[in-house]
Amino acid sequence: MTKFLNKFSMLILSILFMATAQADYGMFMVVKGDVKVQDAKNQINAAKVGLKVAVGDTIISAVDSRAKIVMSDRNVISISPSTKIKIEKYQTGENKNVELKLTQGKVRNTVEQTYDGEKTKFLIKTPTAVAGVRGTEFVTSFDAKTKVTEVVTLKGQVALSNPITLATVMVNKGEESSMKKDQAPSAPKPAQAETLKSLTNEFSETKDKGNDKKETTEPKTDQKDKAKDKDAKEQPKDQAKDQPKEKTKEKVDSRDLQPGGPTKEDGSLMPPAPPPAPPQVMQPPPPPPRNLPTSTRVKVVPTTDK
Repeated sequence: MTKFLNKFSMLILSILFMATAQADYGMFMVVKGDVKVQDAKNQINAAKVGLKVAVGDTIISAVDSRAKIVMSDRNVISISPSTKIKIEKYQTGENKNVELKLTQGKVRNTVEQTYDGEKTKFLIKTPTAVAGVRGTEFVTSFDAKTKVTEVVTLKGQVALSNPITLATVMVNKGEESSMKKDQAPSAPKPAQAETLKSLTNEFSETKDKGNDKKETTEPKTDQKDKAKDKDAKEQPKDQAKDQPKEKTKEKVDSRDLQPGGPTKEDGSLMPPAPPPAPPQVMQPPPPPPRNLPTSTRVKVVPTTDK
């Protein structure tokens, strides 16, 4: 009976998990700076790593803020500073259908799935244009002041079209196109090297390991260590200033020995100090006397002949 209850509990938990997974369509993997999420009920929460997003959510990034969202189908949405984008539709499976509404700023989409543009669609909508994806990596931007939509394709192909006149151009890899309000999209042209490099640098930060706002601030421990190092470097200088200079003291002492220097209590000058006596030179001891040869007396003894 106990085993049956355990299996039944596991089944219920699995069903609940699957239901929750279907309702959540993405998760924040990188959050840097001030990023907010406004849900369908207009409730606003601060974004953080691990927070889930669903259909109806609007992501708003402030100046110098950015984020990266990984969706359940492995598609990635990288959000630039000063951007506002809404997830209007996100359906996965056989009839996959994605619609993102960009009303301000710039986003980079890394699309891992394949869309044919007819039965399966991945669309980025702006107030003036629609960008349809064919399985690619591209950047879409919209300027709310000039009402200009721009598309730069990094991989694959993107169809940029006017939603009213349906005028469409295909923007291939390494090309860019733009479109103003109530106009047809411009003919695709090769993107400048500076543009591609700028986009790579701009979105490279969102490819790093995700951290919260504290990532941009320097750890306090590092600041304390730097302060200690700075004090240690400046300490010898302060000590050198506080220490008396021996050379100056020597000069003062030498002046005291000169005429016109120190005075007596009655105001008269003190006589100069006598010069120091020269050091005595030790004379080496005299060498010992040499031994003079002594005379030897020889006694001559006469001899007689025998």
